[in-house]
Amino acid sequence: MQVLWATRDDMADLYGDVLALWRDWADDLRGGPVESGHHIAEESPENSSARSSASGAPTGRQPA
Repeated sequence: MQVLWATRDDMADLYGDVLALWRDWADDLRGGPVESGHHIAEESPENSSARSSASGAPTGRQPA
């Protein structure tokens, strides 16, 4: 499971170790902060798409 959060949001301020929140539910946990505001996909599409692709998560793109 991949977890991404925005650097210019309050997720880390509110929860501290964001990945620790998910460890009880995910055996294969990875992720990290993305340089973005609250709306990661809109504000940093290249970064969020690349991170999703690298994790094997679907990106919503159709094969060419």
